[in-house]
Amino acid sequence: MDCVSVKDAWDALIKAKTPSELANSPALRSARERVNKEVSRCQAAPPKFSKDGRVALVRITSDCQVHPVIATRWAGTLKSAKKLVAVIVSYTSSFVSESLRKSLAVRERRLYTGYDAFLSADSERASFAPR
Repeated sequence: MDCVSVKDAWDALIKAKTPSELANSPALRSARERVNKEVSRCQAAPPKFSKDGRVALVRITSDCQVHPVIATRWAGTLKSAKKLVAVIVSYTSSFVSESLRKSLAVRERRLYTGYDAFLSADSERASFAPR
């Protein structure tokens, strides 16, 4: 089941004569409710940390594309300068998606500017265990 129907969203956009009509579309309101419920459900998933504690991995399963929202929320929650990035991997029935975000502490201190290289170098030896 898709979280949001593109056809329903398109139909609402075409039928609406004003922004207010679009905002009050039953189809779009229903989709927003489904997405909000899914975000609430997925944000409760606990992270697993790499052995050195610099990478947090949160795995979720969702038909909604909520992984960027969850990644952003976790990145804002990770306070330590040691936390490089929140990694969200979203598994659905047909594909895997990922979102990477630097933690708030890393963004404020402008640390780990080459975090993509860090991740690719560490991916060979990375191992995640619950903390």
